[in-house]
Amino acid sequence: MYYPGAQGWIEKYCDLIEKKEIDIFNQPTESVDLISLSRSTGLLFGIPLEQLFFPASKTQNWTNHDRLKSVFFETLVWVHLKHTKNSWNKNQFIEDLANYYSSVKPKNSFDFLSFFKKESAIHSIELVIDERFELDKRLIETRIWLNTLSNAFVFLDVILFQEFLQTKKVRPLQVLTEKAMKSFIGAAHSDTELSESEEKLFAYFLASARLDDETYEKLEYLFKNPIYNPDLEFIEIESVEFKLYIMYFCAFIISCNREIQEEERSFLVRLAHQISLSEDEVDLALTFNTAFILDHAKEIPFIGSSSVDILFTNLSKRWGKILLRNKDKLVLEIQQSKELMILLGKSTKRELTKREKEQVKMQLMDIMKSMPSLAIFLIPGGSLLLPIFLKIIPSLMPSAFRDNEV
Repeated sequence: MYYPGAQGWIEKYCDLIEKKEIDIFNQPTESVDLISLSRSTGLLFGIPLEQLFFPASKTQNWTNHDRLKSVFFETLVWVHLKHTKNSWNKNQFIEDLANYYSSVKPKNSFDFLSFFKKESAIHSIELVIDERFELDKRLIETRIWLNTLSNAFVFLDVILFQEFLQTKKVRPLQVLTEKAMKSFIGAAHSDTELSESEEKLFAYFLASARLDDETYEKLEYLFKNPIYNPDLEFIEIESVEFKLYIMYFCAFIISCNREIQEEERSFLVRLAHQISLSEDEVDLALTFNTAFILDHAKEIPFIGSSSVDILFTNLSKRWGKILLRNKDKLVLEIQQSKELMILLGKSTKRELTKREKEQVKMQLMDIMKSMPSLAIFLIPGGSLLLPIFLKIIPSLMPSAFRDNEV
């Protein structure tokens, strides 16, 4: 039995790979990027949605902490597979991971590959991963609710491991977490007002960052300073993955508010221009995060039940704008699908059945795979967009379609 918490769990996982009970080649490495992959699994935000390789049916008795730890480790495996062009070698993977963590030398961890400690590399990796998932105890003592959460910044470890494989150099995790926290403060202050959810999120991410005392105090001061406006140029030197992570990270902070103000969107647009992203991608980031939050509101302790309706309304408006921008190509694609036209025609007169909605979703997936700007529909939480889609699409079609003359 594999359980990501018991001693020897990494050895057990590798053993299951060797026995072909875990298929680590079922996820593409060439056509998929790290951000898209981690968006789908939830690792991007520290909320586990699905495993990469391990069968979901065998995780029913796991805690969220177990699921997050497992998908974190599986993402490290995926990154290594991508680096080696789908060539799996357990010993090489463990050696690279051990060398990465030995260079990092986290607090309270064993000195890797040390003869005197007599600890195996795999056991040492387990100890460091356990430590990575801990929150800052200084904050837990004053905010007990943090005890129910896992570290939100574990994804940054994946970025640094990928960077290590490419350059053989390791940078301290604090470099990225401090930049992420400054971006957080910029996003939170973009509407010149701090909400209760932003204050709670700040406490959560600060506990996840586990920074030194001086940096901790500096960030707390900046967060409480209402005129702070960070210069985001410090992100420009980072990797594409980190830039995209910051975009989604800031969009997540902003999406947690009941209403998204124009100043907040302007902040994201300014950020997008600095990292060479389009305004469409800003709207996609906001749409994805709102759908994600709505789909997992119960698991996010910063969202009040009264906010859900407002968030859904905002989601409808943004999704409508994205559809309108892609109107011509979308209508052409739909008109070429006779069955989809009939189903969408039915949706203007009555509520589609569960089976019909599934048919619509499957056919739309095929269409949207060729339209990157609409790929938001394909990700977890995208199912929330189906009723919005069915409501908006008829208004985009010719009058004959709106009269159900399909």
